[in-house]
Amino acid sequence: MCTFDQSLFDLRVSGRISLKDALRNADSVSELKLAIKLNGSRKDDSPAADENNKPKLELEMHADEDEDKLPQCLLQDYSGLGWTGISIKNAAYPLVVASVLDILGARDGRVSETAERLGMSTARLVAFFRRDAKLWGQVNSIRQESGQRRLR
Repeated sequence: MCTFDQSLFDLRVSGRISLKDALRNADSVSELKLAIKLNGSRKDDSPAADENNKPKLELEMHADEDEDKLPQCLLQDYSGLGWTGISIKNAAYPLVVASVLDILGARDGRVSETAERLGMSTARLVAFFRRDAKLWGQVNSIRQESGQRRLR
């Protein structure tokens, strides 16, 4: 299992979130700071560099999806229902949403292919999308940009 701080560490090392955001959201700031310092320091980890380079995580797609493995946050079981059972209030929810949107975007908005990649039914994936109006809108935006029709 991967802790939230481990996910923050991975996102920081890959450059997907800023040092400031990682530390602000960490459960244990001192442990995350130490892990970054010892294992994952980036040359842009200075506060000045942080202000100039503010990557966003919230509902943003990242084009560098690794086809061979799913992101760690999608391998966890949050409520006995796998990752789709995650509560919107769960701190890992933005990571799960961003990961799913990455996969959807890489498949040109095709929900059935995305569901297949995630090892679930299309209906289950659509049900996950419907739980959050902002996510539903983002899914439909991705689909429209890719020439797909909106989900109803």
